Amino acid sequence: TRTVADLLSAIETAFIDGSNTVTASIVNGQIVITDDTTGDSQLSVSLVANNEGGADLDFGDVSVTTEGYAMQTTAGQDAKVTIDGVAVTRSKNSIDDVISGVTLDIARVEADSTVNITISRDTDSIKGKVSEFTSAYNEIIENINQQFAFDEETGKAGVLSGESTLRTIKSIIQNRITNSIPLLPADANALSLIGITSDKDGKLSVKDSTFLSEIGSDFYAVKRIFVAEGTTTNNEISYVSHTKDTVAGNYAVTINTVATQASETGSIVLTNGIGAGLTDTLTITDTSTTRVATINLDGDATKNGSSIDNIVNAINSELATERTQTLVGSVANSKTTGAGGGLITASTVFNTIDTGGDANDLTDDDIISFTGTTRTGQAISDSYTISDVSTGTVQNFLSAIESSFENTVSATINASGNIVLTDATSGDSQLSLTITEPGSLDFGTVLTSNTGGVTGRYAMEITASKDGSDNLVITHDNYGSGYGFTTVEANDLLGTEGTYTGVDVAGTINGEAATGTGQVLVGDAPPDTSSSTSVEDLTLKVTSTTTGAKGNVKLTMGVGELMFNDVDSITDQFDGLLTIRMDGLQDIIDNMQESIEASENRLAMETLKLNKTFVALELNLSKLQSVSSFMAQQLGQIAKN
Repeated sequence: TRTVADLLSAIETAFIDGSNTVTASIVNGQIVITDDTTGDSQLSVSLVANNEGGADLDFGDVSVTTEGYAMQTTAGQDAKVTIDGVAVTRSKNSIDDVISGVTLDIARVEADSTVNITISRDTDSIKGKVSEFTSAYNEIIENINQQFAFDEETGKAGVLSGESTLRTIKSIIQNRITNSIPLLPADANALSLIGITSDKDGKLSVKDSTFLSEIGSDFYAVKRIFVAEGTTTNNEISYVSHTKDTVAGNYAVTINTVATQASETGSIVLTNGIGAGLTDTLTITDTSTTRVATINLDGDATKNGSSIDNIVNAINSELATERTQTLVGSVANSKTTGAGGGLITASTVFNTIDTGGDANDLTDDDIISFTGTTRTGQAISDSYTISDVSTGTVQNFLSAIESSFENTVSATINASGNIVLTDATSGDSQLSLTITEPGSLDFGTVLTSNTGGVTGRYAMEITASKDGSDNLVITHDNYGSGYGFTTVEANDLLGTEGTYTGVDVAGTINGEAATGTGQVLVGDAPPDTSSSTSVEDLTLKVTSTTTGAKGNVKLTMGVGELMFNDVDSITDQFDGLLTIRMDGLQDIIDNMQESIEASENRLAMETLKLNKTFVALELNLSKLQSVSSFMAQQLGQIAKN
């Protein structure tokens, strides 16, 4: 009842990887698998038939005609474009990283055709952004002014009219708008010079003709009035970034130690390779990622170890290879003789698995438990219940594993009867699996170290090359002490064994301390609260290969950048101006509450004291009344006598 369409659908489902998919179809009687994503592709397909019924169905490894259908794969290709004489290759038809601010969509352009593009600055869009800025500013000023305004009809001003903090905030933002910008030329260092002025109420307006004229005459001068910009006088130093703690300024840069990459040059000349009849195994471990590459070299003629070029190519090929984590069980399972014998497959029924002894000891409702971790290290713990050992199959258990891993893995049985767990994505992986079986069922330990297992990894950022004397050179692609590698050789035929680490750049900015990481130099924060620094978090990239003075870096901050910092200083939830004021008001409220509570306590104590006095008076009065009564009786008696 199954059709070829079912096979095509299964192939498409198996290749779903995030946004990457394939299309399987029949063209001229042949199966065609097409990568749906343009650009370079590692797409490969092999179809293997597991035929328990004995049918002679064989898809072969790559391309084998089977029952009239042939397997074909077609590699994708990159887009290759020449833009203003510069050759560009990209894996997609949308190119947005060649011309700043411009995206080229070449999907509908015919190959070998020439397209002329005219690009002009979108001044309307720029003016629109500036108008948004001024409108937002004016809204703030209007709200503040309303608080200070006095209403003659009601005889009242705004709720915050007497709030000094609000006046301070208004002063900060107005000064930022009206003041000139440090380090910029005198003819381009203020908003008023480009047509943005304020009225008597402090609100801004934009004079279009002046603004557009300035944009047209010197766009970058206008840009600097709004944004931060870092420039250097030495092309070996480049500005990267800064933070709100960095102060605008013109700072001298001095380099004391240049950054280097971890690198080793072998001690053996390898023009003719490692030598005919000799073999060697080179193991390279990236100490920053723990990724490992193992290269087996053979010195015989035309083999990968027969020349320095072959050795370099073999090493780089392995270093560039990405691997998919694959775990394989250590125990191969077979079926009982009564079920036809042979090794188990995914469709094998549980009561036909040979678990040792005279009979299969699996029973209905037996539970197979399993734990593990995903590629990102997330813990997995689940189980599968064999409801009926006569109908439940190994595939049911495999599907339970895949479901628990949210289908980010593939669980299969290989041709040797071992369980195999394969990560759906290549690269570094923490994928693991431990199985606890009922009875005598045993899949063994499921590890990458078992036969057929593979440790997943991304391509390694290490490159092999040769020097002028044909010695092997191995170099880490990244700079600094955080990157390094170790090399181990089986027979020491390359002369590269050892541990190698890069060096971080070291130097000062404006004579102040800075910390280097690789080629990046960052200004330090002040050592304590009693000191200050101008270059905190000023970040530079240093590509220089020599030490000494390296010119200056100038950091200018336009109105937009400075206003952003001002707003942050006002609204910061920890030490912002508003936070401090609100904390102060809360302290006043708390103090008043404490004063009220203290007064209430004193009042209560005074009330208690008065109550006690009143009670004492009542007692004394009662005694006096008793004495008075007694005296009256006595006097009466005397009168009678």
